[in-house]
Amino acid sequence: MIFYSTSSKQRVIEEHLNLDKIQNLLSKKKESFQLPANFNFNDFRQLANGLFQAEGYIGCRIRPGVGKVFFPVFNLVQNYSEESFNFFITLWIVLEKKCSLNVRFSSSGKLILILSSENWKNISYLKYYFSLCYGEKYINFAKLEDIRKLSLSDIKTNIGLAVDLAYNLSLVGNPKVVKLEDILSKLGLDKINTPAPTTQSGAKQDYSDNKNLPTILFFIGFIIGDGVMHIRLRKTASGSINIIPLIVASQVASKYNKHFMELLEKLFKSLNIPIRFKNNKDSYLLNLEGKEIVFNKVLQLLNPYSHLFFWKSANLELFNLVNLFMITGIHLNLKGLNRLLELCFSYSNDRINTLTYWKEIANIYYNKADSNNLSRNHLIRPVYCRNSATSNKNIVAWLVFSPLKTSLGGKLVFNSKQFLDLNEAIAYRDSKITTIINDIESEIRNKK
Repeated sequence: MIFYSTSSKQRVIEEHLNLDKIQNLLSKKKESFQLPANFNFNDFRQLANGLFQAEGYIGCRIRPGVGKVFFPVFNLVQNYSEESFNFFITLWIVLEKKCSLNVRFSSSGKLILILSSENWKNISYLKYYFSLCYGEKYINFAKLEDIRKLSLSDIKTNIGLAVDLAYNLSLVGNPKVVKLEDILSKLGLDKINTPAPTTQSGAKQDYSDNKNLPTILFFIGFIIGDGVMHIRLRKTASGSINIIPLIVASQVASKYNKHFMELLEKLFKSLNIPIRFKNNKDSYLLNLEGKEIVFNKVLQLLNPYSHLFFWKSANLELFNLVNLFMITGIHLNLKGLNRLLELCFSYSNDRINTLTYWKEIANIYYNKADSNNLSRNHLIRPVYCRNSATSNKNIVAWLVFSPLKTSLGGKLVFNSKQFLDLNEAIAYRDSKITTIINDIESEIRNKK
């Protein structure tokens, strides 16, 4: 018997009520959802293929003793959110409702959406739709067709070949629970000593990989599925903060995944975008890093498809916000930098140090820099009496000067202005910086 505290009971009840609510919503959406009139099927297909590359699975289940024995397994899984809900219902419609679309709790207790099929009738269509994928996913669709042909044969050696193909579909992952010999034994088969499947001409079947370069939309799908879009913060030797945009794509190490990652590398090199490829022991990593690469080059390729980022829309928005802060130079003062730090922490993140830690570094840096200014404030310099020595006694006003590198075509205004009173100068500076920060944030968020 399992005992729950009152709060635990309440949480379990609330979770299941939430599940029921989402299941009801899904049922209603299935009946009423329609694709927009301007829906771009080709763009969405490339995106869906990239996501399937990252999060999908295509394989075969062997069930000795069950009528058909071989069952294809297709699924695509994602944590539940409003954005993933919209993506999955769209894909379900695009796939002509051939798959099952359900929501349930995962083994870890998270709500997940599952698009799945174990119907042989759907495999040819799914193979066509996801033919932009690479590696095991691309090859497994071809192998499934051979498994189906072999499994319909009355010849035992063909059934044995089907078992061998199905059993060895995946080169990576957890060890098999049931041994191949045990499956063959249950099917009344001996060890497999026959050659691999052949083509109609009698040649050995060659399960070659997809050799076409992926597209940017495919890359976006892959990133929203299993990629990282992150703003890295680093303290510099001078005590300031280095702001580093980073995009990381990773795959488990295997010969097929290496081929895919090398094609991604070729894609960016063909666009004259430097990319770092790391071959670790257990994984392959592709890194796009730094303002020049990510903001000045890659972001320009991603922004035209901002409407297709779904549950990673917030990551793209943060990239654009930080980029605009840096383009305008509004982050090169304490107020602007603190707001940039707040933005980085207001979006989903996984950081070692806290927001307070980084704000303290910013404060220390600017306090030190300001100690060399007569005003003791950045962006404020003294105005001296004409034809007099530059000493404190001859200061007649305080000039607030603009920190802006660009006005974004006149959208941002920061007029330099003189004040007799230093406190008034500080208030003007802070007010103008706040206005510009708000204008920048509105500029990005109103583009949604």
